[in-house]
This record gives sequence, C-alpha cells and structure tokens, in this order.
Amino acid sequence: MRQRIGLTLCCAVAVLAAIAIPAAAQDAAQFYAGRTITFAVGYGSGASYDTGARLIGRHLGKYIPGKPSLVIQNMPGAGSMTAANHLYNAAAKDGTALAMFGRGLYLEALFGNPLVKFDPVKFNWIGSYGSEVSALVSGINTPFKTVADVQKSEMIIGASGPGADTHAFGLVLRSLAEAKI
Repeated sequence: MRQRIGLTLCCAVAVLAAIAIPAAAQDAAQFYAGRTITFAVGYGSGASYDTGARLIGRHLGKYIPGKPSLVIQNMPGAGSMTAANHLYNAAAKDGTALAMFGRGLYLEALFGNPLVKFDPVKFNWIGSYGSEVSALVSGINTPFKTVADVQKSEMIIGASGPGADTHAFGLVLRSLAEAKI
C-alpha cells in the first residue's frame, strides 16, 4: 500500500512538473496548444509499463491546459535505465517530455551503478498508475526458509537487468538485511 501511494505521488509530481515548466511569457494553455508531449516508456511494446503508459496517454492530454497530444515512444534497455538516462540528459526540458520507467530504478543510483546517468533527486516524480506487491520466494527444497537463512548462505536470484525491480530489490536486501544475495 505504501509503495502504491508513493508511486502515485511520484507520477502526480512528474505530471505537475511537466505542466508547470512552459516557456516564459506564455500561459500553459498557449504553450501546450498544438504541441505533442513525448511519453517515453522504458520497456518494449506490450509490456505492462507500455500498456499503462498507453492507457494514461489516451487521456492525460485532455487534463493539461491547451490539450496537447501524447505520443508513446518505447525505449527499452537496461531495465528501463535507457529511458531514464534519455529523459535526464537528452529530452526536452520544457514540459513536453515524460517517461515511465521501473519503480525501483532510483535505487540503482543510490547503490552506485555506473550505468546511471541521472540524479533521481532532480527528477520531478509524478507517481504510479498501479500497485503490485513484490515477494522473494524460494523453492520448497532449498535451505532458504527465513531471512536468517539468506544471511547465512548465498542465495542466487534472477534479475532481468540492472534497473529492474528484481535487481534493485536484491540490492536492498543485501544492503539492509545483510542478505547474501
């Protein structure tokens, strides 16, 4: 529940920030009228983040003064880090660029991943459209039944790549719970 509230807040802040940065001497409606907002998605077509971005993209423009259109641009790579790096370093800084990337991606910066080319504190986080619960599970025939077990013996977990939740959450467990992951 806390993750959902946090992600929703992040999405709301990012949208508000995108709306609040129009060019000087224009009001928001004048700035956005006839414009297109590019909405980068850090995952491939058909992925859950892509589906969510397309749903949001269908409706978000009518809530922004000037009613701009939104174009979804898939930018998969490195667990959505490609999209985050693009938004921070290459995308327009005038409110016409948004991105949706992995909810735990900011952790990669905190853990010093050299592929991170953004400062998560300098993003305008809006929030999240969804809520899901993550869990670490092990097979019934493994020695891992408790957190203490993972603190004693190395547990190998899979991750889709740096920046993905599966990678970031493993880093958190290693750091906070002293898990041998």
